[in-house]
Amino acid sequence: MNYIRYLELEPETPQRERIEIIIRLLEDEIALRAKERPELIQQDAFVENEKMEVPVPFEKVNEEVPLERASAVAVTPGASNELVKEEARAPILPEVAVQKDAGEKVLENSEPLPVPENPPETQVAVKKSSGERLNSELVRDSDEQARFAEENRLALEAEKARLAEEARKEIEAEKARLAEEAKKAAEAEAARLAAEEAERRRSEENRLALEVEKARLAEEARLALEAEKARLAEEARKSAELEIARLAAEEAKKSLEAEKARLAEEARKNAELEEARRALEAEKARFAEESKKELEAERARLAAEEARLALEAEKARLAEEARKEIEAERARIAAEENERRKAEEAEKARVAAEESEKRRVEEARLALEAEKLRQAEEARKAAEEEAAQIRAEETEKARLAEEIRKAEEAEKSRLAEEARKAEEERLAEEARKAAEEEAARLAEQKAQEEARKKEIASWPKAEAKLSVTGSENFTPDGDKQNDSVMFMPSINYLEENPESWSLAILDPRGNLFRAMSGAGALPSSIEWDGTSESGEIVLSKNTYTARLSVMPSKKDRERLGSKPLEASAEIHTGLLLEVIIPGHEWKMVVNSINFVPNGGLTGNLTSAQKKSNYETLDEIAEQIKDHPGAKVVIVEGYANNVSGTEKENQEELMPLSQLRADAIIEELVKRGVNPDVLQASGKGGANPLASQEDRENWWKNRRVEFRIQQ
Repeated sequence: MNYIRYLELEPETPQRERIEIIIRLLEDEIALRAKERPELIQQDAFVENEKMEVPVPFEKVNEEVPLERASAVAVTPGASNELVKEEARAPILPEVAVQKDAGEKVLENSEPLPVPENPPETQVAVKKSSGERLNSELVRDSDEQARFAEENRLALEAEKARLAEEARKEIEAEKARLAEEAKKAAEAEAARLAAEEAERRRSEENRLALEVEKARLAEEARLALEAEKARLAEEARKSAELEIARLAAEEAKKSLEAEKARLAEEARKNAELEEARRALEAEKARFAEESKKELEAERARLAAEEARLALEAEKARLAEEARKEIEAERARIAAEENERRKAEEAEKARVAAEESEKRRVEEARLALEAEKLRQAEEARKAAEEEAAQIRAEETEKARLAEEIRKAEEAEKSRLAEEARKAEEERLAEEARKAAEEEAARLAEQKAQEEARKKEIASWPKAEAKLSVTGSENFTPDGDKQNDSVMFMPSINYLEENPESWSLAILDPRGNLFRAMSGAGALPSSIEWDGTSESGEIVLSKNTYTARLSVMPSKKDRERLGSKPLEASAEIHTGLLLEVIIPGHEWKMVVNSINFVPNGGLTGNLTSAQKKSNYETLDEIAEQIKDHPGAKVVIVEGYANNVSGTEKENQEELMPLSQLRADAIIEELVKRGVNPDVLQASGKGGANPLASQEDRENWWKNRRVEFRIQQ
């Protein structure tokens, strides 16, 4: 039947569900009628088609069929053979079935089957006219089928248009909703960024105000410290003069008693200092542990905060990606649906066009073959005539070509001879000019060489120079102030670039501390961060020497001699402040304080040594006073253990280093340092900077270390 065939041709039709309902209703109707009036159904005329019982074509119906059976056949869908054959016709869609009481299914607006009411005496007349009425009803049914098919087609097109319009409206509504959401999100993000910017500006203003206040307070503190320092220096100078005069008068009489009292006092102080040192080390260990715990807690808090911020950023990113993927997926689905519909329509149009094109191409091919045969015959005859004419023309062309070739060969020979003579003349002229130019160039070069020789002969002696930037108060301790030195090497009065160069940095004892070298031209600048080849840092308040050595080229050495050209410069280090615990502990290592052999600061020292000590101790005192909140300043004296034995350390070095630490504290007190925060400790040969085998660097072990703790 047409409904089933239509579903086979159009399996994706939007009315499939409705058509399947109609098919089931028709099956139920046919089964019901077959059960109620089996005399109207011929079982041997049924065929199987998707579980539907379809009656045989109308030609098999007996003319003596009663009126009731004819009516049943006429109103039963699919009973006509004409409907079965018309596969391309759209199916008729009757009214949708509705459920009646007692489970009975009927079609809305359908008329009940006619019931024969004619008396027996009229049945003969009915039989005679049944064939005519059946034919007229079948014709009317065919017209109705066509009308219903057209209505169904129009209904399908209207339904497709309605669905397309609904889909368009839904897409537009979804776009509007997404645009509104994006707008709200953008406004919220803009508000959040504005709030963050306002907060950042407020923080920056607070920071700038705080920095200004800090600078003001620092300047006031500096001025106050400078005034206090000047006052204390004056008082210390006067006290020192009075003390020197008093001690000079009483020195002879009280020297023995003072020495005994000093030794007893030193023993008592040593015991007290040892006890204080132990207490200080315990306090230091406790403070270090507390600082460590606080740092770990702060690190954990910062890590958690960073993880939270990263998680929020990741959530925002994932939400944005999900929103974009949803939009892309919706757009893709809509595009695929549109493309699928267009592809179906295009495929139908393509099939029809291909069929029409095939017929047109076949007709054109046949006509073309006939035309080709006619043209081939005409072309054959024309080709024979053309071939005869071409043969005659080719004979004439060959004769003319031979004459032209001979004439061209003669002309080429003449032109080649003329060109050869002209080329020989040109080459001779060029050779003459080149010889003249070469002679002039050689003469010019010789003159330049003579002038250069005279200029070089007038040069003074070649010299190397080494300029240094940042060589005063060099303190590479990582505070971004005076942390590097810049060398600018140069050399004058050399004809060529040097063969090689080297820059050696020597420590205060003349030992090699750092070496740099290269070949060819000197670099415009060389930066040095204060470290040695092994990573050792320079020591405070010392003088290092930079020595530049330049080996001239072979040509310059023939004129100047084989010795390298040298230059040197000094680098003076300041007081390096090493951070042990940020904000809590600092350390200064100084080994340039001059002590009397086996003694302290008073005794047989030169004026230069005394001046150096005075300047160094002034700077150390200023550095300590720059930490007004310092609770403890430990002055540790160190010495070099020459023998490497514990006996030397205990009997000689420990007392000597304690004596020197005490002397340093006395000088610091004179310079205004609070004596309550100062502690002296003699370390002897502990913690050596140079090993027992490194004799050249033993001088580094004789040092004083200052530990500032807050």
